[in-house]
Amino acid sequence: MTEWSYKANETLATLAQTRELLEQDRFIARSAYTKASAKPPLVWSVKLGHVIYVYYKEGEAPLLSLGAWEVTLPKPGRDAGFVQGSGLVRVADAAFVAKWCGEGLPYTIDPVLKVLTGWSLKPREDLTPPPPRWIEGGRQTLRKYVP
Repeated sequence: MTEWSYKANETLATLAQTRELLEQDRFIARSAYTKASAKPPLVWSVKLGHVIYVYYKEGEAPLLSLGAWEVTLPKPGRDAGFVQGSGLVRVADAAFVAKWCGEGLPYTIDPVLKVLTGWSLKPREDLTPPPPRWIEGGRQTLRKYVP
């Protein structure tokens, strides 16, 4: 099993928004490309069946674990399929996109694909690792899981 650590913070979304996206929508929003049209290698390395341990860091508050999530098949009715060569999905549901993307909302559409992208997920309640050492500091949001 390939495992990843993902750190969200208040830069994009509040803790409540992040929880809603995970727990209700079963999704992590993540662009496939950067604004400079580059493919972030780690993002493209996350594939179907991989597990992502999600953490949230807000200011000086302690790091909060939001659980373990497995990358799944695209969700029927919401997703239009995988971004070719990755575990990311293309969101086709206009209402879902309108809920999360736009002026005053936390996420944006992918700058190259021109759609909302991210990972479709299911919870893995059987997995509850401690936070990896690297996650407290730094700006990087996604790394291979290292206990």
